[in-house]
Amino acid sequence: MNTQLQVKNNTNELHHILTRLENESTRKEDLIIPARNLMFHEDGFIYDRSSNKIDGYVLNEWATGQFAQKTNIPSKYFRQCPPELKAVNANHWIKELSSDEDWMLRTMRSRDGSPGVVRGIMSDKYVPFDDIEILNILDDVLAKFNKDYEIEMWNRGDTGCHLRVTFPDLTTSVGKLTNGAPDIHRVGFHMMNSEVGKSSIRITPMVYRMICTNGLMGWDTNGDVFQQRHIYLNHDEISNRVTGAIGKALKLGDNMINDLLKAKETEIENPYDVIDQIAKDNKYSQKLTGIIHESFDRERGNTAFHVVQALTLASQTLNADSRTEMERKASQVLNKLVVGL
Repeated sequence: MNTQLQVKNNTNELHHILTRLENESTRKEDLIIPARNLMFHEDGFIYDRSSNKIDGYVLNEWATGQFAQKTNIPSKYFRQCPPELKAVNANHWIKELSSDEDWMLRTMRSRDGSPGVVRGIMSDKYVPFDDIEILNILDDVLAKFNKDYEIEMWNRGDTGCHLRVTFPDLTTSVGKLTNGAPDIHRVGFHMMNSEVGKSSIRITPMVYRMICTNGLMGWDTNGDVFQQRHIYLNHDEISNRVTGAIGKALKLGDNMINDLLKAKETEIENPYDVIDQIAKDNKYSQKLTGIIHESFDRERGNTAFHVVQALTLASQTLNADSRTEMERKASQVLNKLVVGL
């Protein structure tokens, strides 16, 4: 499952996304069972030894990795095993688990009667807070702000979702492009969530460069303006915190615009050396480093601004999770080169 959307729309599009999530939610089911009750069959399906709660489900890639981690089976080896050997390994190590260990299996039934999927294996203490819940809260909060907004990106896969929102009335020019046109940037925020334990709920301030849809994630020494693990969740408390987080994100986004203006005045003596050091510090591949170099060449400037934009432009070649992380790193680079944090 992977859904991507990049449109200029607002309330109607968000409601369209919510409708799709509502339809999907009818096929979801969370099952809490003793971990030692699970049994792998040679046909690749898993079953519950003591009941019919789990009857012919398969693990997706993410859940397979979680199972391997929980049973201390090397993940790469387990994935490469043929079904018969996978069943032998899994059933052996399941028996070694504690008798009082319970797991929450987050499942999805198929539409056509084919085997359902276990999409995540969580602790029984995990508190679900699904994409539809956080998006419903965002819908309510955005209505309270009474501001026009645009959805710049909606990306959803097996392990998480990303929603990027900007506000047209918070648009400003950060100098000019090489053709003399204004370099338009817009303030907004980025929300991410995972229903299967890959990440917490996060809301991060961001600045969006309209000419090339680069995103620059907000970063400060205190981290995200909103971050909540999937434990001890309360809907009303989350709603209040999200309201405050979006307000703070807009303020921080405005500060980031000022930092970008300063960055355009901050000359970098050896920008390629700076890029190479950033790549080394973050263990970027040679291929990604080359893409950053190419992106910098397209920027046609030798300032901190152009180094940062090269990073965010190169990040567009990555998947949503990696792109978001690289955009956050670009913001840290901005702070280091301009603000000195």
